Amino acid sequence: MSRITLWATIILGLAMAQRVNAKAWDEANRSVQEAATLYGERLREQDRQQERMMMLAARQVRLGWLALFVAVGSLLLALVALFV
Repeated sequence: MSRITLWATIILGLAMAQRVNAKAWDEANRSVQEAATLYGERLREQDRQQERMMMLAARQVRLGWLALFVAVGSLLLALVALFV
C-alpha cells in the first residue's frame, strides 16, 4: 500500500468518524431539548395545579368566613328572640 493510499484511507476514516460524531451530537442535542421541553411542560402543569389548589383554598376560606358570620348572626338572632 502506498503512502498516498494510506493517507487517503486515514483521512477518509477521520471524515467518516467526524460525520458519525456529528450525528451523535445532533441526536444528543435533540434528546436534551426534548427532555427540557417535557420538564418545562411538567413544571407548567405543576404551576397550574398549584394555582388551582390556591383558588380552592381561597374559596374554602371565604366559605368559612361566611359560615362564621351566619353562625354569629344566628346566635345574635337567638339572643334577641330570647330577650324579646
